[in-house]
Amino acid sequence: MPYRSLFHRSLDVLTCVYNHETQVEAICQQLGLGPNHVEELISKLTEWELLVAYSSELTVSERGKNVLSFYHNYSEALRVTPMIRASVPDY
Repeated sequence: MPYRSLFHRSLDVLTCVYNHETQVEAICQQLGLGPNHVEELISKLTEWELLVAYSSELTVSERGKNVLSFYHNYSEALRVTPMIRASVPDY
């Protein structure tokens, strides 16, 4: 598995949630990470107001959608390849 920074791992988790994958086990499977690591990333994304937890459901905030839009729409210019694909409109 290629090395990915905390920044890129966070964006991968954010993309999974954007794609309606909110189960920790499924995110772990897609990213090859352990549940503790994924839960820590979800906690940080919530703290940074990129994710919002409504009762037991996670959703991407407007700020998170803006970040994802930039990440996915300009990834080639940034020479970064998203691990998880998403069709994200410009916000």
